[in-house]
Amino acid sequence: PENKMLVKQALDILMPALPKRLPLGDSRTPVWIKYTKKILVEEGHSIPNLIHIFQLIVRHSDLFYSWRAQFVPQMVSSLSRIGLPYNTTAENRRLAIELAGLVVSWERQRRNETKMVIDADAPSEVSDRLRLSSGVDPKRSSYGSSISEDPSKRVKTEPGLQ
Repeated sequence: PENKMLVKQALDILMPALPKRLPLGDSRTPVWIKYTKKILVEEGHSIPNLIHIFQLIVRHSDLFYSWRAQFVPQMVSSLSRIGLPYNTTAENRRLAIELAGLVVSWERQRRNETKMVIDADAPSEVSDRLRLSSGVDPKRSSYGSSISEDPSKRVKTEPGLQ
């Protein structure tokens, strides 16, 4: 139990520094995200390891938000293994509830961000209508541009979290 607390404290100290200290490397995904995912996949059969990683993700959810698509499938599929068995501890049941809440929270945040992008584009639609009434066609204002003016087609969505 004491070792578990020491590991938890050490990770809580290290986690905020990881995005700043570890470079992205060759890909767009940071190495610390890759290793967290790798441990989840390779050690996912071990409930204590699974619980340890998920507790870390719950405690530092803001750091993992941008790469949530890497973790949500494992989180959802592990909920029943963590929280449903009759001999599950109260701590594990609490973790299962926190994981479900985190998935919902991340989805709400994503929807709010998407709504903000659409709302930010709304004033440009008003100015486009004004230009149309003045005789200027906004779709022809930039020579050879084929970018859609429909904001719903410009919003970036992430696969698997829709």
